[in-house]
Amino acid sequence: MVYCLLCAAVIIILLCVKIYLLKKSAREISDQFADRLKNDTNNLIYISSSDRDMRRLAENINDKLKDMINRGINASAAMLILNPNARSTYKIGMR
Repeated sequence: MVYCLLCAAVIIILLCVKIYLLKKSAREISDQFADRLKNDTNNLIYISSSDRDMRRLAENINDKLKDMINRGINASAAMLILNPNARSTYKIGMR
């Protein structure tokens, strides 16, 4: 009985650590994505996590950022086009 409780406690601790690391990765992606959109930069998103799904998310975002860079659209201009609440809705370089 004590063995089962100890195993359950270890599993709960491991799951809490996993959730913490996933939340940390999500914050890293969010912070870096906001920075890439705010600043004129060609840098991509990097995360410290080894979680497969978080890496896939960062890779997908990076693919979209690379596509924007290759098409010559800076992220700040793209946000003006895609954000209907932006102060200026003038479409830059797109029809």
